[in-house]
Parts: sequence; structure tokens; C-alpha cells
Amino acid sequence: MFLSSTTNSSPQRDKVDIHDKPLENHEKGRWERSWPTIACGAGLFSDGYLNGVIGQVNTILKTLYKSEYSHSAAQRNVNAIAFAGTVVGQLFFGWTSDHYSRKWSLMASTVILFIFAALSAGSYGSGTINGMLQALTAWRFLLGIGIGGEYPAGSVACAESTGELKEGHRNRWFIMFTNVQIDLGFVASTLAPMIVVLACTENHLRAAWRICLGLGVIPPLSLLYLRLKLSEPEEFNRESMKNTRTPWLLVIKFYWFRLAVVSLIWFIYDFSAYSFSIYSSAWISLILGDSAPIWKSFGWNTIVNVFYLPGAVGGAFISDIMGPKHALALFVFLQGIVGFVMAGCYGLLNTPAHVAGFVVVYGVFLSLGEAGPGDNIGLVASKTSATAIRGQYYAIAAASGKIGAFVGTYVFPVIQDNAPGGADSIRGGQDPFFVSSCLCIFSAFLAIFLLPHIGQDTITREDLKFRAYLEAHGWDTGKMGSKEYQMKNSSNVDATKSEKSHEPMGGTGLGALPSPPFTPVAIIPPLQTPWGLPSSPISILSYTPPSPSTSKPTVIAFLARHGLHHGIAPHEINNRANVAALKKLGVRCVVGFSAVGSLREEVKPRDFVVAQGVVDWTKGVSAGSLTLKERKQAYEHSHSVRPWTFFEDGIVGHISTADPFDKLLSETIHKAISEPGVLVGEDIKVHSGNTIICIGTYPVASTAYTSILTQKQRDPNFQPSPSRSSTAPFPPPIPSA
Repeated sequence: MFLSSTTNSSPQRDKVDIHDKPLENHEKGRWERSWPTIACGAGLFSDGYLNGVIGQVNTILKTLYKSEYSHSAAQRNVNAIAFAGTVVGQLFFGWTSDHYSRKWSLMASTVILFIFAALSAGSYGSGTINGMLQALTAWRFLLGIGIGGEYPAGSVACAESTGELKEGHRNRWFIMFTNVQIDLGFVASTLAPMIVVLACTENHLRAAWRICLGLGVIPPLSLLYLRLKLSEPEEFNRESMKNTRTPWLLVIKFYWFRLAVVSLIWFIYDFSAYSFSIYSSAWISLILGDSAPIWKSFGWNTIVNVFYLPGAVGGAFISDIMGPKHALALFVFLQGIVGFVMAGCYGLLNTPAHVAGFVVVYGVFLSLGEAGPGDNIGLVASKTSATAIRGQYYAIAAASGKIGAFVGTYVFPVIQDNAPGGADSIRGGQDPFFVSSCLCIFSAFLAIFLLPHIGQDTITREDLKFRAYLEAHGWDTGKMGSKEYQMKNSSNVDATKSEKSHEPMGGTGLGALPSPPFTPVAIIPPLQTPWGLPSSPISILSYTPPSPSTSKPTVIAFLARHGLHHGIAPHEINNRANVAALKKLGVRCVVGFSAVGSLREEVKPRDFVVAQGVVDWTKGVSAGSLTLKERKQAYEHSHSVRPWTFFEDGIVGHISTADPFDKLLSETIHKAISEPGVLVGEDIKVHSGNTIICIGTYPVASTAYTSILTQKQRDPNFQPSPSRSSTAPFPPPIPSA
């Protein structure tokens, strides 16, 4: 159950402000908020380039050294060793980014990238070809560690930095500087070798392959200054566990299933990606033949890689519109369908006349893959866990993907070799794609049914849920955050304790939620809504029922609708903003508390009433006859007319107010507070089925007017004698109050 109160929240909670300022509303310019996202994510360009360029380098080395290279251990191991290095880097830097620093983990991976990219280009190995290839293999492993570090350190910090950007644009910024950068790196990894080979000519390929590898030094070096200027993401400062022990058992219980789903989807995506590359090699060979120069092969591979970009860029915007979960599921499903079509048409590859049409379909196929899992799997992995363990969570998911790609390189040749007719038959080309397409559709169902909803504020909400879970299991969340952040919160808590006995718990109705049984988790600053700001910050608390059979904690949002110090009068309350702010946080049920008078003798002071209906006389005498312009002016300047609907100014909605209170929720509340010991005091009763009369226009403060209302309640035919000076019409018949 989620809760919204009517009056001031606890002075203790007001001062212990865990989230003291919203990420989006920091007083920073647009560039100041944007460049950390760019600096964190753009390093993945190096991943695309350095992983992609080795394919072109292999082609050059095979041309230079022929069988000596083709039959060498280096040729067999160079790709596998890079995979291994990447997995090691992902897991290692995933741990350091959580337990040490996002910034310095990024810096370390950046330094590794440009050092070992340079050493790869200068591979020597005692002057022998075999020694040179062994040195290249060793440097590629260490280079892979740096590439792997970009995933958990760079992508995670990038996702956290997007929290400071405008809501509704965050996913596209993340994707533009993660997956789109990888795809641009792939394009550069074939375009640059083509230009280098053309410039060097095929008579100087020994220089060409070293230049191609050496160019990989430029991307990480270009980011070194920006990354040196980085500060830790605000979410990391607030939520990290680098200064305390990680409760691994609780973490595993809370996240194991979700992590397994994300890792499986990523494994399937990278596992299948290997088979998709078979198509490009098949039609490039068909177009070029065996005697084409190397640079033409690189040029056609550049065209293949360009196919990724429309889907990656378009998918970035679609992810903000549809959400990562639905975008991933939709496009990977469509990719699977197109994959079945392409597998069925594989035989046409043997006919040069059909190559052009096939290339177009293949481009659509690649774009769908990028718009779906390519763009969104990293986004899903970075936003479905709490900040405290996000680096390791992301690292495990990303490492699962790399392992999937590695496994695919060995499994798909086996599938081809065991196809009817062998690897060179049509079935040898079709079978891997039937397998991959089935896995794509399976991934779509995994995403749509097993992944959680991922919104613009999912990172913040995940942190709140995780804190509430830890608190409910007795773990002290006060140790979370950087030391500076802990010191600030500690001083606030100390100030609160020293002042607690001197501050009254004033206000009407419910003024605070006591701790225990409610455990404070965070305070969300007033959230901007289309109707303005709510009355107060929203306190987030955790509540665990005392019953052992229902030990799962519940997250509760507590809003003081009269303001923190009861300074907002009833007619000044921005009810629409209050409701919208709660809705924005994901609140589904709102319970409002009010201290009111009674027109029925049996409902005495201190009794508790669960209302059934409402009579609203707060709109003013003639509010219903006002034009929209006049009504807005009345909202702004009049105390007798206050907004009462969300639906105006071109927005039309028809909502029944016949039964304004949720029946099931009312019954649940009535049952809960009727339990013995819940209401403390002599002869306090719980009533239900009553009606609230909300009056803001009439002179209800007078005893005489209240007497008239009471008499009207007893005798519906009662009519007072109006004075000649009276201009206010008498209220309509009053229901059971």
C-alpha cells in the first residue's frame, strides 16, 4: 500500500535528506550535464574499432605470410584470446567500478587501451614471423582487458550520468554514446584499412597492418582529458557500497533471476551474431570473386557495417518512445522473422542476379538487430539493478554475451558440417540461421514476459527498492555512499537527534509515520509536473508487516499536502501536482487523512471514518458556468474556486465519480484498523459507509450554519428562513454524513 498524508512530515525525516537534490534539476548548463555521458560512453568506439580491425589485419597477414600464418597457432588463437581478455576485463573492472571508483576504473581501461594498441602495432617477437605472431596474440589478450573495462566502467557510468539529462531523452543519449559508438567503430575498422591499403599499396602491406592497429591508439587518447575531468556520477556518490561490506547473500536473493534473464538474452544475441556474418562473407565473395584486390574487400565490408547505423540511430529514439523492454522485444522478434525469410532464400546466393536484392534485405536484417538488442540490451543491463552493484551486474551480463559469441564461433561450424549435404550445401548455410532465428524469437518472449518495466527514472527507483529491501532485512543502509556523502548525512542525523525533543509533532490529522515500524529510505525532492510542484518532498519508507507469513517489505511514499510546516491552506493545495508527483513515482494507491468535524452524534471526536462518498462544494457558486479562460483566472486569483480536474484545455476524459473511493482498498483499511490494539484510546470506533462534505465557499465557521446542516441531516424537508441579505443559495439535500 502506498500512502499520501495530509500534513507535515516528521521533523526527523525532513532533516535526514538522503536524496537532497534531484539529478535532473542540478544547477548545471546543458553541456555541463551532457559531457560526462559523452566521456563515459564514447570509449566504446575503441571496442568497435579494435575488435573489428583485427579481421582486416588477419586478411593482410594471410596475404603476406600465406600458409605460415594460416597454419600458425596465432591465427587460430588471436580471436579467442581477445575474447578471453575482454571477459577478464569486464569482470575485473566491474568489481573495481563498484568497490573503488567509476572514474578511475575508466581511466585505467583507457590507459590499457592506448598502451597495448600501440604495442600490438609494434609486435616484433625476436625478429621471427612466429615470434611476432605470438607477441601480437599476447598483446591482444591484454588489449582485450582494456576493451572489457569499457563495458562495466564506461556504460554504467554513462547510464548514471544520463540521470542528469532531461527526462524523455535519457535512453537516446545512452545509446548514442554506447552502441552507436561501437557501430561507428566497426565502420572505421574497415574504412581506415581500406584507405591505408590504398595509400600504401599492396606492395607495402607490412606497414599497412601496423598502421591499422596503431590508429587504435587515437580514440582512447582523445578521451583521456575529458575522463580526467570527470567526477563520480551523482548516483554513485549516493548509493555505492565501496566503504562497506556488500551483503552478497541479499544481493543474490534480490537480483539472481533478473540477472539470469538479462545474461541469457545477451548470450543469445552474441551467440547468434556469428551466424549472421556468414551472409556478408558469402555475397561479398560472390560479388568480388577470388582475384579482387584487398582494398575492395575492405570497402564492401565497410558497406556491410554501415547497415548497422540506421537501426542503431533510429532505435535510440524509439527506445525513449517505447521503452527499452518493448523495443528490444519487438525488433528482435522482427529480426527473427526476417532471418527465417533469409534462410529460406539462401539458395539464391548462388545466383549473381539476385545479389542486389539480397543485400537490401540483409541491411534491413542488420538494422533490426541494432534497433532491438543491439541498442537496448546494454541499456537493460545498466538500468535493472541498483547502483551499488551495477558494475558487477552489468559485467556478468556483458561477459555472458562475449562467452556466447565465443561459443558461437565453435558451435555454428559444427552445425554446418553436420547439415545434410555438408557445410558447402544449401542446408549448410540455412541451418545456422534457422537456429539463430528461433533464438531471436525466444529472446523476444524472454524480454516481454520476464524483464521489468524500464522507465526514465528506473535507476532511482531501483535504488529505492534495493534500499528498502536491505533495510527490511536488517542491513544498515546508512553506510552507503561516498565518505563525503556519509559525513553530510551523519551531521544531519546528529542535528536531528539533538533537536528532536524540542520540536512538536504538530498538525491536523496524521503528521508523521513513526519509525519503527516504518523504516526511512529516502526523500525525493519536489518533482516537477505539468501542474507545477507538489506541496512537499516525498518521503520514501519501507514497511514490513509483523506477520511472519507476509514478510515481504512494502515501499510507501509519504506526502505532506499542507507542506512541511503546515503552511499551505486547504484552498492553496496544488492537488493535481500532488497526485501527478505520486503517479510519477509509481504510486498506485493513495490514502488521504483528514481531521474533520462530524454532523452525526454517533460519530464522536477521535473516531475513525472510512468514507464512501463525497459531496464537493468547493468549486464556487458559479464556477460551472465560467469559460475556460475565466476559470483559469479564477484558479489564479480567487480563493473560492480551485482546480478540480485534470481534463481541460483540449484534453477530454470521462471518469465516473459515482463511487470515488476504491471499494477493495476501503475494505482493506477498515479491516486493518478494526483489529484489536490498532486504535489506541477509550471507546474509539471505526465507521464506514459515511460521506465527506467538503465545503470551501460557504460560511461554515459559524455555529449557526453548522446547526442548519445538522438539522438538514435530521430532517430533509427542513428549510431555514433566509435573511434578505443572504445571496448564497442553500446547499442541496445532504446524504448520510
